[in-house]
Amino acid sequence: MTFVAAQRRPTHRQIVLAALVAIVFLVSLLTYQNGRLNFGVYRLDLDVYRVGAQAWMHGKALYGPLPPIANGMLEPFTYPPISAVLMAPLALMSNTAAGVVMTAVSLSLFLSVLALFLRAARLAVGARSWKLAAAMLPLAVLIEPVRTTLAYGQINIVLMALVSFDCLLPSTWFTVRGRKVGWPRGALTGVAAALKLTPMVFLLYYIARRDWRGCRNMLGGFAATTALGFAFCGRDSWQYWTSTVFDTSRIGLHDFSSNQSISGILFRAHLNGGTENAVWLACCAIVGLAAIAALFKLAQQNKPVTMLALTACTELLVSPVSWSHHWVWASPVLVCALVKGWRLRPTQGWRYFAGAAAVTAVFLAEPQVWFPHQNNLELGWGWWEQIIGSAYVWVAVVTLFVFALRPAPPVPPGAQPGGNAVEPRPRADQPAADAGDQAAMERLTKEAAAAAGILRRC
Repeated sequence: MTFVAAQRRPTHRQIVLAALVAIVFLVSLLTYQNGRLNFGVYRLDLDVYRVGAQAWMHGKALYGPLPPIANGMLEPFTYPPISAVLMAPLALMSNTAAGVVMTAVSLSLFLSVLALFLRAARLAVGARSWKLAAAMLPLAVLIEPVRTTLAYGQINIVLMALVSFDCLLPSTWFTVRGRKVGWPRGALTGVAAALKLTPMVFLLYYIARRDWRGCRNMLGGFAATTALGFAFCGRDSWQYWTSTVFDTSRIGLHDFSSNQSISGILFRAHLNGGTENAVWLACCAIVGLAAIAALFKLAQQNKPVTMLALTACTELLVSPVSWSHHWVWASPVLVCALVKGWRLRPTQGWRYFAGAAAVTAVFLAEPQVWFPHQNNLELGWGWWEQIIGSAYVWVAVVTLFVFALRPAPPVPPGAQPGGNAVEPRPRADQPAADAGDQAAMERLTKEAAAAAGILRRC
């Protein structure tokens, strides 16, 4: 005898919830800020990628003079040649169509990164991580680096996803006849570094975890991707890796307010030439030592999310140019901090949540544009404007040194430093929700699951 479980008809409330989820996704897909539709937004950086890809497709020099982009500006191509090769499909379509594709890909990857961070931070497990990520998506998209990345058509979210998948997903997907099937952990980070170079700093993540195989795979992924660049465009690859890569002036003005890095602060403070280089190198050395101290302690505690966040801080601080939209790592980290702070209220009050909310407000407010900027106006900032206008840098510096100077707690039983990321389990030391909160969460989970079912059937 076969029994078929009867499916309950969705309630009116569940249908409304499903409709709201769909509307939020569509609004996030079609807009980025100020209510302007995707179809009416000109994505400048995406157009630069497309012009570079078109130059490669027509056999023109990638790092010579390029045709003007759609708004008439003459912009250089600053990425490794393999980036132009991978952007070729977008060069075959209009800038509007390419913008829709890039936005859809970025948002889909961003939602995946949010769910992965929540799971790896042990704030949600299984399907609940996706539901919580979807609930937090509207806020996460509004954080300035993310909305600016979408506005420019940048690849920052794609790079963040490559590194996050590499570091946080289990390296084994499934087993077939005793053979593990997956991918070599570290290889995707190497691919990201070959596309934009700065993710090479994430080698520190694998070194701190004593994951020497991951280090090898990362360097192998970088070498293989770079070799593909030489195979497809040998002349441009040779020029880039022997000359262009050292010319940071092609990236833009270092004193521009959007350059949220140590170098940006020094240039806005009127340091240049040999003095700026010496101070910058000294600051980078100090930041590097602080990062190593913090990462090795966190590796003993097996906290991959915090390690990723601090490695990203290090990358952004020491890079000669870190535009504000490069700071997309702040969004998933702040989402995790807000969720954790909310759940810690029963034991620690509002202190943790208030701190997370304050930092989130900084990244929502975009303080680097509060004062006169562009056309070297940043060079006239007063000392207090320099501090406020470089807020991202100070947040990263304080965060990095707090973890570097904090005494390392005892290693919990069963912890495996340097081990692979695994599917997290709720910990015994997590505060339990009261009966009302738990019941409300269960109802919301059931309704969200039913809503997701409706969307799948649609």
